[in-house]
Amino acid sequence: MVRKRKSVHCIGCSRPTKSVTRYCKDCRPAAAHPYVQQVDNMITFGGLTFTPEQARHLADAIHDTIEEA
Repeated sequence: MVRKRKSVHCIGCSRPTKSVTRYCKDCRPAAAHPYVQQVDNMITFGGLTFTPEQARHLADAIHDTIEEA
């Protein structure tokens, strides 16, 4: 079952957005990024929840992609 993300109002202009940063694409500052939190030994990022091992693999994959660019 896939849950659809509800729209929220943009912090900058009040247009509807589904972004976890709560900014629409026109108002999003370059430094805005989703929060990373640890909740009950799980890592949440951008509305997704990972085990610590999955989060570590994701971080490695992001790092490798940046190095290739």
